[in-house]
Amino acid sequence: MSVKETFRYPHPTNEVVSRLVAGMVALLAGSILAFDLPWLLPLLVYGFAARVLAGPRWSPMTQLATRLLLPVLGGPRRPTAGPPKRFAQGIGLLVAGGALVSWLVLGQAPVGRGLLGVLVLFATLEAALG
Repeated sequence: MSVKETFRYPHPTNEVVSRLVAGMVALLAGSILAFDLPWLLPLLVYGFAARVLAGPRWSPMTQLATRLLLPVLGGPRRPTAGPPKRFAQGIGLLVAGGALVSWLVLGQAPVGRGLLGVLVLFATLEAALG
């Protein structure tokens, strides 16, 4: 497999999988906030980084959605453009990365919590509205 193929984002991509992953992101970020689990922030950031760099290949959430949840739902497929989804993952990476740095590195938990709140809001909207 070439380097270009390794770091390729799928186009088109499956809208159903994107919504499932957004729901998982909202649940994870919401859990971090609700149960004060900032040690899970690196997992959230890794997921975004993996999806930005290589699409579903290295993302545990995308693998879960594709291999387990999608078959349970009957394998629905709704093709949608990949580049806007990759852009959204990049924004998520910036917000989650900012939360990680603010909360764990700089000790500014309120800033990190605020950024995670924004992430929960937008991930929930993506999951519900696409």
